Amino acid sequence: MTVPRRRWSHVTYASFRNQAGGGGWTTGPSVNADLADEQVVAEHAPTSMIPTQSFDDFIGAAEIAELPRRFEYLPLGDRGLFMQSVPAGKDATGRPGNVFTHAFIDHDLGRPLAATYPINFYRSEDLLTPFRIASVNAVTLPQDLQEPRPGPLTDLAVAWMMVTTMLGDRTGALYRLQDVLSGGTTTPVLMVKNANEAVYWLQALSSTLSPDEARRLLRFTTFERAAALPAPLPGQEHPVVVVPATDKDALQRLEGITVIDPADPRTREAQPGSPWSELTRGVFTVGLSPLQVVEFLTGEPAADNPAAPRFGDGLAGLVKRRPGLFAAGLADVAKQHLDSRGAAAGAARNLDVELVQQVIERPQLVLENHAWPVLGRADLPERDYYGLADEAVAVLENLRTQPTDVLVGYLNFLLATGLLSPEAIHDRGVRDLFNMGDSFRGGHVAPLPLNAHPELRTLLDLAGQDRKEKLYSTRRRGERALLSLGREHSVQTIVEWLRKPNVLRILYELVKNQFVSEQGASATFDLLRIYYTVNMFADAGLAITGDPRRDEPLQRYLAELTLYAAENYAAQGQIDRAGLKELGRRVAREDILDAGVDPRLRRDVARAIRGHLDPQKILIEGPAVQQIFADVAEGIVNEMDRTERAGTDA
Repeated sequence: MTVPRRRWSHVTYASFRNQAGGGGWTTGPSVNADLADEQVVAEHAPTSMIPTQSFDDFIGAAEIAELPRRFEYLPLGDRGLFMQSVPAGKDATGRPGNVFTHAFIDHDLGRPLAATYPINFYRSEDLLTPFRIASVNAVTLPQDLQEPRPGPLTDLAVAWMMVTTMLGDRTGALYRLQDVLSGGTTTPVLMVKNANEAVYWLQALSSTLSPDEARRLLRFTTFERAAALPAPLPGQEHPVVVVPATDKDALQRLEGITVIDPADPRTREAQPGSPWSELTRGVFTVGLSPLQVVEFLTGEPAADNPAAPRFGDGLAGLVKRRPGLFAAGLADVAKQHLDSRGAAAGAARNLDVELVQQVIERPQLVLENHAWPVLGRADLPERDYYGLADEAVAVLENLRTQPTDVLVGYLNFLLATGLLSPEAIHDRGVRDLFNMGDSFRGGHVAPLPLNAHPELRTLLDLAGQDRKEKLYSTRRRGERALLSLGREHSVQTIVEWLRKPNVLRILYELVKNQFVSEQGASATFDLLRIYYTVNMFADAGLAITGDPRRDEPLQRYLAELTLYAAENYAAQGQIDRAGLKELGRRVAREDILDAGVDPRLRRDVARAIRGHLDPQKILIEGPAVQQIFADVAEGIVNEMDRTERAGTDA
C-alpha cells in the first residue's frame, strides 16, 4: 500500500554543533522531509547575513527581535520553496555569522494557500528564529506542522496605502517593478529603509497577480546586501530583490540590475510601460479595493494556458471576464496581452526567429553573437512580423541602465535583423527611447561591434546630437528657472511665476535631472528661502495656485530641488552656518513678518518651523543636510520671537 505524501515538509538549516563538539553547515530537525527536500534547502539556504548594524551575542530579546529576517520564495517547477533566515550569533566553534533557516516546501501548487500569497508568511509565528548556539541546537519542530500561519503584516489596505498615499503617490515605483520583471532582462532591486516597507511593497506587487501566478512566477527575497545579490535561476524569471537604502552607492557599481528607489522623484513619476502595469493602473483606479481585486483574482485561472503563466495574465483574464467594471480601452490592453501568447508561439517556427526572440528577451546575448539572421516577412505572417519588430524596439527603453556595449550591440542587432529599418534611424521618437539613458553616455563614440551594420554609426551620431541638444535645452531652462526663484524677486512675484501653466513641467525636468546638484551655495540659499515661505505657507493652508492638482506637485518639486541643493552644498564641506541663520532672519523679516499674512496663519507657519529646530527630527537623511535646514529655521524663529518681544515691550 502506497502512503500518499503529505503536502508540506519543513527543514531547518544552520551551522549546528556536531558530535565532536565542532560545528558545520547541515540540515537540522525536519518534518515530513525526504533527502530531495533537504538537498534543495541546503542548495539555496543562505550561509551569510550581514545586518546594517553590527551586534554581538550579548544583545537582549528586544534587539534580537529587531534583527533582519530574510524571507525568500522560490518557485521550483511543481514545488514552492519558502525560507525564513535570521542571524543566529556565533556557531559551536565560536565563529560569528551563523544563520538559521526555517524552510518549508509546498509540494502541491495546484491547491490554494490559506495565506493567499507567499509573502504573507513573513514573520509567521510557526517559523523558528533561535539566537545563540544553545538555542539553535535545541530547536524542535511539531510533527503535525503543516502550512504555517500567516504573519502579522498581511493588511493589504495598509500595503496599498503605503504605495499610494502614506509618503505621497509612489505607484510609479510599482509600475517600474512590473515593467522590469516583464522585460526579463535585468534583476529589479527594490531599495527601502526598513523590512516592513519591503514586505508591504511585495504584498502590493503580489496583489496585481492571481495567487496562481504569484506562486509560479514571483521569486523574491526581502533582505539582501549589494555585495551578494542572488542570480536568476536557469529558465526562471528574475527575482525581486530588496536591499537596504544604506547600500545605495554600492548598487551603482553593479551590472545586470535595475535599482528601483521609491523615494526617487523620477521613479515616482514613472508611467506604465508594459501590459501588466497598464492593467494594474486600470484595475486599481476604478473604485475597487485591493482586497476586492484579489477576491476576483483568487480562483481565476492565471491564463488560457495555466501551465505557462506570464506576468499580467491574471489581470488580463479579470478584465476579459468582467469588462463592464473597467474602462473600454482596458479591454483592448487585456486582449492584446492575451493574444500575444498565440502570436509568440506562432513566431517561433524556425531557429532564426527563435534566436531573435531570445535576444529580445535577454539583450545581454548581443555580447555573445555577432552574425545575426536577416528576418524577412516570409518568415512570419505580416501581423506577427510587425508585432515582433514593435516588441524589439520597445526593449530599448529597458536598456537605459545597461552597459553601453549592450545598448550598442542591441542597436546593431535591430538593424542587422531588419527589425529596425535604416529609414527608422531618422525617426527622433526611436532615438528618444535610449539617447538620454545612462547607457548612452559616450555611446556615440563607443567602439562598434564586429560585423557592424553600415548604418549603425549614423544612428549613434544622430542620437549623440539629440542628447547634446536635450542637455543644453535642459540647462538653459534650469538656469532661467533658478533666476525666477532668486532672492531679487519678492515671494509674491515667485508665486505668480509658479502659477504659469508650463512651470510644473519645468520643475519636473529640473527634479528629474537633479539640475541644482551642480549649482553653488547661492542656489541653495534661494531655494531654502522658497521652502520656508512658499512651501511652509502652503502646508499651513495658503494655496499657491488654488488648484490642489497643481499645488501638491509644485510643493513636492520645490522641496526636492531644495533637498538636492542642500545635499550638494553639504558635500562641499564649507557650510556657512552663520550665513544660514542670517538667511533665516531675513526670511522672517522680509517674507513672513512684512508680507501682510493673516496672524493666525503666520502662527501656524511658525509652529511648523519650530519643529525643525532639532536637526534629528527633520525627516531627511544626513546630519549635515539636517543641520542646514535647522540653521535656517533657527534664524527664522529667533527673529520672529525677537519681533514679538519688541512689539510687546512697546
